[in-house]
Amino acid sequence: MLKVKNIVTNSLLSYFKHFHVVIGYAIALLITLFINNFAFSLMGNDVTFVYAASYPIYVYLLVLLAIVLSSLIYSMFTSILVFVVRRDLFQGVKKMEMVKHIIKSTASLFVVALAVNIIYFIIYYIFVGTVVAFLIPVLYFILAIFVFYCAQSIIIDEEGIGVALEHNYKFMKNNKLTTLAVYLVFVVLIFIVSLISMWIGGTTGLIVGLVLNTIFIVPLLEITKTVVYLTKFNIFNSYLRHR
Repeated sequence: MLKVKNIVTNSLLSYFKHFHVVIGYAIALLITLFINNFAFSLMGNDVTFVYAASYPIYVYLLVLLAIVLSSLIYSMFTSILVFVVRRDLFQGVKKMEMVKHIIKSTASLFVVALAVNIIYFIIYYIFVGTVVAFLIPVLYFILAIFVFYCAQSIIIDEEGIGVALEHNYKFMKNNKLTTLAVYLVFVVLIFIVSLISMWIGGTTGLIVGLVLNTIFIVPLLEITKTVVYLTKFNIFNSYLRHR
């Protein structure tokens, strides 16, 4: 069985080796946050907007546009990040082929990301402001777990969306404890970052929390998931043990 320290070590090594890509990924995350916050701010800060039948249709169209743009940006930069880690650790790919693979992966991942983000919005729309609003984070958790290795299965296996989702499901089924452990570790890290942000307080605390999440937590999570997903290949397990 592959030792946890091998996964952690190689994830951190890949993180620092590809830090220039991580920075691009972090900037992309910040852009998507800005786009989404701007669009949703048009709907107001209180939850009653979802029940306002007279709310202008253009606002909902702007929210949909924000979801599309953020899904596209996320898909593009996630494809780049996962692919460079995969290329470095497992299979060398020429630059021209890399561009072709990234474009193909981005297109497939975009469809999945868009569907997930729309479902997120529908869940929020239905439950926010109700007595069962506590179900929102629970449903978000379930959906996040359901597509946990989706980006990795699309980019690494180079299959269509249907096959990639099937591979994602099979890998999670065969690696339940590892998946849960990775998820929980990063939930704890996000919680710690939130505590740090609150301790600092004010705008500075908000900025520190945002920077730590976008530059460290989220990119490292995708890299770690990539390293874990690659362990489905026996040759990669052997490589990690002797690296």
